[in-house]
Parts: sequence; C-alpha cells; structure tokens
Amino acid sequence: MKVLHINYSRTDGAGNAVRRLNDALNNAGVESEMIFFKPYARETARIWWIERKLNGLVNILFNRIFKLSGINVMPTSLLRAINVSDADVVHLHWINPEMLSIEQIACIRKPLVWTFHDMWPVCGREDYVEDDTYTRGEEGFSGLSRWVWKRKKRMLSRLAVKPSIITPSAWMSECVRNSVLFRGYEVTTLANGLDLDIFRPIEERRALREKYGLPPDKKIILFGAFNIDHPRKGGDLLAKALGELGPREDVFLAVFGRPGSGAISGFNTVWLGRIEGDHAMAEVCNCADVALVPSRQETFGQTASEPQACGVPVVAFDTTGLQDIVVHKTTGYLVRPFDELDFAQGIDWVLSAPGERLRDAARKRAEERLAYEGIARQVLAVYEDLLCRARVGHE
Repeated sequence: MKVLHINYSRTDGAGNAVRRLNDALNNAGVESEMIFFKPYARETARIWWIERKLNGLVNILFNRIFKLSGINVMPTSLLRAINVSDADVVHLHWINPEMLSIEQIACIRKPLVWTFHDMWPVCGREDYVEDDTYTRGEEGFSGLSRWVWKRKKRMLSRLAVKPSIITPSAWMSECVRNSVLFRGYEVTTLANGLDLDIFRPIEERRALREKYGLPPDKKIILFGAFNIDHPRKGGDLLAKALGELGPREDVFLAVFGRPGSGAISGFNTVWLGRIEGDHAMAEVCNCADVALVPSRQETFGQTASEPQACGVPVVAFDTTGLQDIVVHKTTGYLVRPFDELDFAQGIDWVLSAPGERLRDAARKRAEERLAYEGIARQVLAVYEDLLCRARVGHE
C-alpha cells in the first residue's frame, strides 16, 4: 500500500502530526510520503517552484490584506500531482491556505481520507466557531462563509466515494457527526501519535535546565504555543490564573513559541523562543514540573500530549480535545471552563502532589494511546476499509 499525505505546512501543529503519522506508517512497512507547500522542501519538488511562490503571494493578499482566509478558491497543479501519483490512498490534512480549491477536492481520482485538524471542514471559512452554527447548515452562516459552505456541500455531492474521516479527539468526532455537511459519514477518532523513544522521561533534568537557562532548584511551569496571543490559546486566562496563584520565589515560568522578555503576572519568566525539532521539544518538556494548556478550544492539543509522554503532568481546561489527553488528578488536572481561580488551584495541586505518581501515570497513558505501533494499526484499518468500499463502488 502506498499513501500520500497532503498538508500545507511542515512546521505547524498539523504538520508535526502528519510527519509523525508518516513515520509511524513507514516504521510499520507502509510506503508513505508527504507533500507540503511550506517550507518549500524536497517533498514539494513535484509542484512548480513559481507556483509555490505565487501561492505565498496569494495568501498574503487573501489573508493579511483582504482578510479572505479559508475560502480555498484558487486552483493549483497539486491536483494533477495527486492524480498522476502512484498512491493507493490520498490522505488530506490541513489544506488551507489555498493549497487546493474546494472544487478540486471533488476531482481527486484516488480513495480519500481526510483528517480534520480544526473545524474548517464542517464550517464555512472559519477554522473554529464557539457556538453550534455548523449544526444548522447553510442557515448557520452568512455572506462569504455561506458561499464557502455551499461550495463544500456541492463538492461532497460530486465525490464518487465518500471520504473516510479521521479526527484527533472525541470532541471533534462529535462535531463532525452533528454537522450538516458530514452527518452520516464514517468517523474514526485517532489520537496524534508520538515517537515515544524521543518523547520520554529523561533523568538528567538538572543538565537540561542548565542547557535552556532554567534554574535547577526551582519549580518550572511550562507554557507554549505557536501563536500564544491568539484568544483561542488562552494566554489571557493563563495570565489571570498566574495572578491568582501569586508570584512565588520557588516557581519559574518557561515560555516557548516565540521570543519575548519580561515577567508574566509577576513570575520570573524565561522566554525560550521557537523550539525546533522533536528532540529539543522533548528536552524542554523534561525541564518542567507541570505543563499548562489554557486553550479555550483544541482539536487535540500536542502541547499537552508531548509533556505527558515525557512524564510531565498537565493542567488544562476540561473542554474539547484536551479531555482526551488529561485524566483529572491522575495525569494532571482538568479545570472548570474557564475558571482562572480553579486553574491556579490546579497548578498548586500538581506542584504539591507526589511527583512520581503523576509522572508514571502520564507516561503510561501516552504508551497506551500514542505509540506509533497502535496508531499505524488503527489508521491502516481505515485505509483498508476505504479501499474495500472503493472497489465495491467501481464494480
């Protein structure tokens, strides 16, 4: 079996998930490869160089200047690259911005799997919505979003074989089942896997803290996101929660994702900047005593799964995809949405709890749910079922 994964970026959260799934499949003996538009690496060699540059220009115009993100209206030669490939299964992931037009999805002549890394497939042009508009169909959207929604409905009606849908969390699977666009579709919930030989507890924590400029004798709380100022990531909630916790001389805050300076809510803060690569990310996780994920919405939450695989407990709100990762008072603390005082109490509870018990439970849960072998086995079952349906449809 040959599998071709399609994702816009190699370096974002979805890109990390795709790269890890690709590794899991190759480890299982499946011939699996990836195409990205960004960065413009070897995997995109089949796409014309000038087109990739034009794609970047189009996205600057659409997203930054005209605020037209999520419309996926521009056709690209990626469709031809997909159709002339020797892949048995095409696995779509995050195809925004303008990697494929919505209309081109209906023209893919390969059995299709689609992992929903956000809510865009069930909405109009939105990546996420906070209400149930997506359950009301066309009437839930207006203006440009309604036009995008109607194009998605038309595209789905033209597919010869229904795509198999994968989501990383039970919450996202429920969103799909409740949506008008994908009601009645087969949905598989499959966590984003991790290489547990990389993301593992490391005993030399003192040396790691020295490497990243963190004090070896303090409690380290870790927070990070690629876009930590986005309201969905809950940076404002975290600041309030830390204010409730109060500045403590025995606690340092480590922030990754972007450069910065200064204290947050009075806490001594070390800004680690962007962390490149899984090995470095695992090292940073191992520096922490607790990881904080104050997101209002997460389809999954790799900033929660990565620390847990390293034996680091997580404090997060009891909402969306994070409910699948954190087990309350077993691998961390699930906070009442969106109670900053309870978040502060959760941090204090973890810092005061017996460390080894939480670390062992967090690692065990990762081994049970995130190991490459189990992830590969589950996704192969989805592929095989899809290929069976495709053969029946062509008979």
